[in-house]
Amino acid sequence: MKKIITILLIFCLAIGLVACSSDNSSQQTEATETQKTEVKADTTVATTAETTETSSTEAATEAATQTQANNSNAEGVELLKSVFSNLKKVDSLYVKLTVTSPEISGVEMALYRDGESTRMEMNFEGRNTVNIFNAEYGYVYSYAVGEKTGTKMKNSSSDGFADMVPDFDAEQMSEDDFEGLVTARREKLNGQDVVYIESQDFDEDLGGNVINKIWFSEKHSFFLKMESVKPDGTVAMSMDVLEIEVNKDFSKMMVPPQDIEFVSY
Repeated sequence: MKKIITILLIFCLAIGLVACSSDNSSQQTEATETQKTEVKADTTVATTAETTETSSTEAATEAATQTQANNSNAEGVELLKSVFSNLKKVDSLYVKLTVTSPEISGVEMALYRDGESTRMEMNFEGRNTVNIFNAEYGYVYSYAVGEKTGTKMKNSSSDGFADMVPDFDAEQMSEDDFEGLVTARREKLNGQDVVYIESQDFDEDLGGNVINKIWFSEKHSFFLKMESVKPDGTVAMSMDVLEIEVNKDFSKMMVPPQDIEFVSY
């Protein structure tokens, strides 16, 4: 199950998002124009095609509804395979969350993703830091809020970020990949639909078997809460999402501020 958790974390942390809606929109537009041309050319053929398409659509809708109904009753490995096989990636993401552990408390983070560009803000012990990867400029910009200088590092392309995206194919995963899974089921978290995933992994540093809990939102392709519990029952780390938005324009957040001097290194 550790492999599944790792894949989920990498996928969630705004690395695996792909801008695909514009392509889909273009394809839909071309398909619509083609259908209009066919209608003008041959009304009879178009009518037949329309009838066939309607029947196919109804059948597909019925099948999807039935699949969703079946999936809602699924649990464990069956549920996870279904969820990740049908998971839809989003074009952009904003999430604000808090991180808590015995060593730290009240750390706030904000993550943004817009296309291939990313931004991470962190507030820790009164210091606000920002890291921006601007895919268009090809640089990673880092600075602290309130300071006049920052640093920038050349990044030749987004390939380095793309390499972190696992080739996730649930259909090809074996039962061994889900080793350590305790339970996976659908439930509610603060009124929102989530998939609750609980797994167990041995961690020598933490003194034995650690229970990992994840409340995952299919709607946002992101977790809403994560928690790791040590063998003695205390929480080793927790992450709670306070705000989350997807598929909005966050491009302005990817532009480094002009009043800061960035030094290359």
